[in-house]
Amino acid sequence: MKHSMHFLVGTLLLSLCACVTTLNPASVGVEVSDQASEECKNLGAVYGNSTLGGEVSSTNAMKNQVAERGGNFLVIITDETGIAYLCPMPGGDKQMSE
Repeated sequence: MKHSMHFLVGTLLLSLCACVTTLNPASVGVEVSDQASEECKNLGAVYGNSTLGGEVSSTNAMKNQVAERGGNFLVIITDETGIAYLCPMPGGDKQMSE
């Protein structure tokens, strides 16, 4: 019985850990703020889920979506909603195209 309980608790912990969204390598450079510059191009809404993985997991999910769209900036609206942007980089490292 004791081994069954340890197995059950271990399985539960592993399943909870599996719900956390990790940050993709391309998403590491995505900046987060509560507003974007007028020079930034809106790439649309992005979504996360804070129910299972918490706020960090939700933000990671949104940052991953920003990077997938070619963006580099995330404006967080709520814990689970944001807007992806492509903003000019200092020094002109990333060109903006229409």
